[in-house]
Amino acid sequence: MSISQLTREERLGLRALVPELEDAMSANVQFKLNAGKKVGNFNLARCRDVTDRSDRLIASAIGFDRMWDDVEFYYSQTVRTDFSDVLEEE
Repeated sequence: MSISQLTREERLGLRALVPELEDAMSANVQFKLNAGKKVGNFNLARCRDVTDRSDRLIASAIGFDRMWDDVEFYYSQTVRTDFSDVLEEE
């Protein structure tokens, strides 16, 4: 699906989430050791309150809004985020 296929209102709805997602990502930077070096990345699992809203908007745009409970169930069965090897930011 191309973003151009979304209605103007849907695109504006997504655009409105950008600052919130940027703030959430900035607040959820994590570091892991990779070959002895600290490597930073965004922990999007901790940004779900924002990403779920964008996902729901897109799901609605493609007619999958009534399937959201199924999406949540699938997520709960497949995603296993382990934060145990995340280094605290110094």
